[in-house]
Amino acid sequence: PEELAYIAGSSQPEATYDSEAHALAWALPVLLPDAPQSFRFALTPRETLTAGEHLVANVASTNLDSSSFDSEPAEVVVSVPFFAIQKKAGRPVVELGDLVDYEITLQNLSPGDSLLAVRVEDRLPFGFGYIKGTARLDGVKLDPDSLGAQGLAWRFSGLAAGETRKLSYRLVVGVGAEAGDRTNVAVATAVTASGVAASAGPARAQVQIRPNLFARG
Repeated sequence: PEELAYIAGSSQPEATYDSEAHALAWALPVLLPDAPQSFRFALTPRETLTAGEHLVANVASTNLDSSSFDSEPAEVVVSVPFFAIQKKAGRPVVELGDLVDYEITLQNLSPGDSLLAVRVEDRLPFGFGYIKGTARLDGVKLDPDSLGAQGLAWRFSGLAAGETRKLSYRLVVGVGAEAGDRTNVAVATAVTASGVAASAGPARAQVQIRPNLFARG
């Protein structure tokens, strides 16, 4: 298939590769009755293959004297990763009691494939707390599920081909937060239209908690 590149030296038994025809050939001196012959080789997606899912078909041909026989197409779905996630904090330095806005950007990089049943999980730094009612998906309120004291999760229907969606929310730096760099981590999962699981991340956003205010009298 033109979408895939042959991995040199992977054929068993050894084959002749014609780069112009993009074909492998094996020559058998004899094929005995009731003695099937197997051929193995490895292919990899070409670097130029666009993000998304590609249905690829491969056909084998056998030539015997003046006769030729073709196999049924062997089909496989080749998936080039197309689910991406980014995360950022609204401010790099915070103090105890401050509010911090976060934004998660989710992208479907495929020009023709959709992503369904999207789930986003975010693990919060210790001592940070979610401010109820602040979560928005593209500006529309979307309350998260709790994953315990330090976790949030959101679910939504999906991402159309080429679509970008933004999830935002606000945290408070609570009394349990310690001075230093604090990072929260987001990951996302989805299902492609063909039923293949897709994932994105982890995406990280770091803020620094200034230590001097902890010493105020």
